[in-house]
Parts: sequence; C-alpha cells; structure tokens
Amino acid sequence: MRKSEIIKKKKVDFKKELESLINRHSMENFSNTPDFILSEYLMNCLNAVEKIIDAREKWYCRNPGLAVEKIVGKYVDPSSK
Repeated sequence: MRKSEIIKKKKVDFKKELESLINRHSMENFSNTPDFILSEYLMNCLNAVEKIIDAREKWYCRNPGLAVEKIVGKYVDPSSK
C-alpha cells in the first residue's frame, strides 16, 4: 500500500472513531451540532496543523512532510543517528 493510501485510510478511520467518541460522550449537545459535523471540523483543524508544520519545515529547510511521516510511522529523527 502506498503512503498516500495509508494516510487516507488512517484519516478515514480516525474520523469515524472521532464521530463515535463525540456521540458516546454526547459532546454534540453543547452546541446542538451533529457529531459528523464536529468531527469534520476537528479533522480540518488537524489538516491545518499538518500544513503549518510542513510550511515551517520548508521555511527552515528541514524535513517537509514531517507531520505525515510521523503519522505513517516512517519518520526517523536525523538527530538520533
């Protein structure tokens, strides 16, 4: 399976679990917003953080894609060598 497919599957699975978690704890009741809308919002927040990390890493000429590599589990910290 390619890296992009692994990431997509992990995000889909996480979103489903997040919806379930929100529903199980009735967190949607505070805002009267359906759990799937809240989980979509939170996924968008996580995606924004990923983009920010990548932009920062590019700015400092370091490892763009760092956030994604950590998610997939193939990131090796160069300082640990």
